[in-house]
Amino acid sequence: MKSFILAVVCAMCVTSVVSAKTWKGTQVLTVIAADNVEVNDWLALRGSAHLFWIPGDGTMQYFGYVGPRFNVNDWFWTSPQIGVAGNWSPDGTDAFLASIWNGFTFLNGDLFMLAEGDVFIYDGQIDYYGYYFLDYSQEVKVGRLAIGPQIEHVNTDFIGGVHGTLYTKSGPFFSVQYYLALKGELEQTLRFVLGLFY
Repeated sequence: MKSFILAVVCAMCVTSVVSAKTWKGTQVLTVIAADNVEVNDWLALRGSAHLFWIPGDGTMQYFGYVGPRFNVNDWFWTSPQIGVAGNWSPDGTDAFLASIWNGFTFLNGDLFMLAEGDVFIYDGQIDYYGYYFLDYSQEVKVGRLAIGPQIEHVNTDFIGGVHGTLYTKSGPFFSVQYYLALKGELEQTLRFVLGLFY
């Protein structure tokens, strides 16, 4: 456990010493989900609502997902979903979305990887969103504490960084995500995530 806490502290220190030329502000993401509502041994249902907010520039988007979740085996599940992305387009119109989430669990649950791919359709346009993260977690008194890298992109616009997440035993989770992007000059941002999974 001491080595895990040391790894968390080191990861946070590395992100704090990165010198970036442009601060893109803080982002806030809230998530409410029923993630694995069991139908039988291999089939479950999931649905989630996400609110994404950038206080500095007034960006406010919402996302809704619903679909089956196939628990293929002990280490792999997949979930094809459909939904809506509110205020997705540059002029503020909504988009229909089709999505697939794939979860992989290794090392007796200590290592988890999520790969998400979304297709957004609006006004005759199609965008692709990808989100990929890796969690290495350990048990703590109130739940599991995780650290790891993440990458996110819309079409060819990529950002990436590291995160620390506390998954509580009672359901809520809290995450701090640090992102860097090279867009002419180096840009950085922090994202605070608050989630509630049932």
